[in-house]
Amino acid sequence: MLLNRDRANKAMGKKGLDALIASSPENIQYLTDVPGLRGYAVLPYDKNLEPFLITGINKNDVIVDSGTWIKDIRFSGAVYYWHYDPKVKLTGVEKILKDNVDSAIMDEVVPSGDVITQASMKELSKGLQARGLDKSNLGIEERGTTITQFKKLKEFLPEANLVFADDAFAYARQVKTEDELKLFEEIVHINEDGWKAICESAKPGVTEGELLKTYKKSVVSYGPEGAGVNYLAYLTIGNSSFAHNGVGMNRSAKLKRGDLISFNGGLVYKNHPIHMGRTAVLGEPENPKVNKYFQAILEAEDVGLETLRPGVKASDIYTIMMETARKTIPHYQRHHTGHSLGLGPGYDTPNFLANDHTLLEKGMVFNIEPTAFVEFGFGTLRLEDTLVITNNGYKLFTTTSRDIWRL
Repeated sequence: MLLNRDRANKAMGKKGLDALIASSPENIQYLTDVPGLRGYAVLPYDKNLEPFLITGINKNDVIVDSGTWIKDIRFSGAVYYWHYDPKVKLTGVEKILKDNVDSAIMDEVVPSGDVITQASMKELSKGLQARGLDKSNLGIEERGTTITQFKKLKEFLPEANLVFADDAFAYARQVKTEDELKLFEEIVHINEDGWKAICESAKPGVTEGELLKTYKKSVVSYGPEGAGVNYLAYLTIGNSSFAHNGVGMNRSAKLKRGDLISFNGGLVYKNHPIHMGRTAVLGEPENPKVNKYFQAILEAEDVGLETLRPGVKASDIYTIMMETARKTIPHYQRHHTGHSLGLGPGYDTPNFLANDHTLLEKGMVFNIEPTAFVEFGFGTLRLEDTLVITNNGYKLFTTTSRDIWRL
């Protein structure tokens, strides 16, 4: 389970909320363990009240396949085409699917993907009313709710106090559950295997594009069903500082001895994005600054790791890493030196920023990242590792060498 119920309740208690209402796909997944949904998921503060989910009937199969822990699921929206011959004996799964279709509130035809309809809002109101929450303090996501939807919700819930509660979701998600920690560890190892595959293929004459394909082939072929989708693979060779993922770019540059290979590869596995960074060199680097600069970056990460523990401010990690790197590279600059990981394409909170003074806690997951260090005419150095904060320090999920890989 992704949901840290005690922490979610603590977040609600701080804001005086009687329930949280998720309206974005990632926070609906956080509350239900089901990816890719639109609609509403409701978590009451009172643990004696049952959570519930409202979503489109077009996600019927996804819900059944997910094994979600939510029992009260309400479907609405238009269906495609369903037919049932009473003479045919249904399997267990098909019977569940049919029961869900039979229970769904069918709307008039709506634009594809639009499942937050008046029927959804009506079911939200009914679910809250059944739990005695229709006149209470309700926290809903701002980013998953349009202005029009918010106005309409106030019509359906005229006696409720609707407030935006994105910060409550962010707080709840900061500390991961054991299930989520196991998932992060598994993803990191898949990604490291992709980096190893790149290094094994790194021979004179191979192109950037071919190395990227090697990475993608490695990660998506993991396990019987594949690891997921390669959503981010930044790789450059030589002294290039244009380290983007190749959309519309010429990736025909060929690797030669002395070239740097700068890598930041990521994937989405079980709807969790993860990435890591490493640097390799084919033979000895042509530029004498490579070893000097990378050693400074490695020392910055080492100092950051030594400082990590519960109770330390996120901003303290940023400050000490920046000070360490600048002893060797006075012009070194980073907007952050690490970030939290979680659901969705963005970062969770907190992050290692100069102005983020959040205290670190056991169970927070970070990428510590003193790179990418980019210098025009020199190239790009990358070092990025995934870890979890423990009782007395940290545990690295990455297991591969953090030094420059000499190929």
